Amino acid sequence: MPLKAFVKVGTLANLGDVRYCAGMGVDMIGFQVISGHADYVAPSRFQEIRGWVNGPLFVAEIYGLNDSSVLEAILEDYKPDYLEMGIREVALLARFPVPYILNLKPGESMPDVAILPSWIIAKEIGGDKKIPVLLQVDTAEGMAQAINSSGVNGIVLKVDTHSSSSASVPEVLGYLLELLEEE
Repeated sequence: MPLKAFVKVGTLANLGDVRYCAGMGVDMIGFQVISGHADYVAPSRFQEIRGWVNGPLFVAEIYGLNDSSVLEAILEDYKPDYLEMGIREVALLARFPVPYILNLKPGESMPDVAILPSWIIAKEIGGDKKIPVLLQVDTAEGMAQAINSSGVNGIVLKVDTHSSSSASVPEVLGYLLELLEEE
């Protein structure tokens, strides 16, 4: 069954979680590709996961990128459909060889860039309506609000893999994605 909204799930590293998301109809799946990050996915693991999954677009999350020269290796090793970054990473890069998603934190505004992002991730509704907005949600209530908002083009689910909660990643993802299934 299709989902009610465009959905990106971020910071995944487990093949089972990725396959579940793909089977549920998630549109984009993100992976942290900066070495040293707690959720880092090595290129070999990423390619293994990619070989098992068809459907969603693959997003290289480059939060924490400190050296723009590393981007070439990321593009070669991961071959992402999109890059995802914050304002700090945008300022570091002179060019964007693949489409990118800009994550704006509350209080941040669109930087002056030559190439606009394909998507903006926000935690609150508002901002520039010329660029599609994905609203980052963590609760079922936030998801319902996002789906019913005219200023939102989709949602971002980021499951905390390091949470002390008793719920597992598949349980949380399953609950939220099942709420999004068309009836």
